[in-house]
Amino acid sequence: MSKVPPTLADACAATLYDKAMPWTREAGFTEVLRKVIHARKMVLDAGMSAYLAELSFSIFRGGLRKRLHSVENLRLLSRLPHALTWVEFDNHAFTDHHRKAWNRPFLATTFGRSTIVQPDQPLPSDAVPPRVGWLLESHGSAVRTWEIRTSSMKAHRAFINPVGLAWSTDDLRVPWSHFDFVTSDEFSPSEIASQTSGYINDKVCMVAALPRAREMLGGVGDVIGNGMTISGARDIWSFFATVNDLPVRIEHVIPTHGWMARGNYRKFLQHSVLTLTVPQSRWRQLVATTAALIRRRAHQVRGHWRRDWRHPGSPACEHIWSAGEGSLTCQRCAAVSLWVHEHQRGDASLGFVTHDYEVVHKEQA
Repeated sequence: MSKVPPTLADACAATLYDKAMPWTREAGFTEVLRKVIHARKMVLDAGMSAYLAELSFSIFRGGLRKRLHSVENLRLLSRLPHALTWVEFDNHAFTDHHRKAWNRPFLATTFGRSTIVQPDQPLPSDAVPPRVGWLLESHGSAVRTWEIRTSSMKAHRAFINPVGLAWSTDDLRVPWSHFDFVTSDEFSPSEIASQTSGYINDKVCMVAALPRAREMLGGVGDVIGNGMTISGARDIWSFFATVNDLPVRIEHVIPTHGWMARGNYRKFLQHSVLTLTVPQSRWRQLVATTAALIRRRAHQVRGHWRRDWRHPGSPACEHIWSAGEGSLTCQRCAAVSLWVHEHQRGDASLGFVTHDYEVVHKEQA
């Protein structure tokens, strides 16, 4: 019976119960690792991981205006299937396909040594972490993610990136503090997070994924210059915005084996494996179909009240509202409703959709 963790999620569990790992004594690390254990899990096989690289590359072809519309639509569509979701993929297959799609040399850094790998050369197995996972947590319309990789310090263990991402899937700002320690003179935080030059949006930011994020960055303020690169938000958005429209086969895995840790026998974690059922020769056609689904025609969104999820109040309360600046607050239960102004969404180059609203009494309808 093998004790090797079959998934990165299992490596996170092994890291949590490993007394030899210094992180197991820090509250920030243990909290994240425990969330991985309790999250609903999706594991992408090598083919699906390679297709994810194809999708995030090909879907942003075209002029700047088209790319900005695409990335904005992806942000609005990137909603989680579960409040706490875990997705991991084969990083070697992802990186290998991505560098071939871009047709650019790849700078492989391993234990302080840097090697340039040409697109037609095989990618060394130790050039990148074998597996990368996203732990995603939703709070209302806001989403926060941690990036976790296979550890390079100890086999079959996990490393948590101290810098995370956060975004809102509507027009509200995220409720977490921006990680302003991570700066760049050339690009805004949303451009770095989305890896899309020109995409400036205050609904997207970088956050401190761990309490000791500043210390772990070693005093270097630039996340790019320090090598603490993070998965692009557009990779994550591309997956969640299109996964329901992809022809995939889902296999639910219930492990029967496990390992001993801290005097107890612990089973490996249940998860679902996603396999793309389309051959690689049809990937470009599938990407084109998917891109057409996310590029929505422009439409006007009427002004409306939205309940603030951070101050929900009591559902049974007979509210007595008092007006504030752009909001209403209940004097009884402190519930808050926010006013969202009329605005336009979508891509006007695809046409413009107008809506007529007819108010009808429920009994009459």
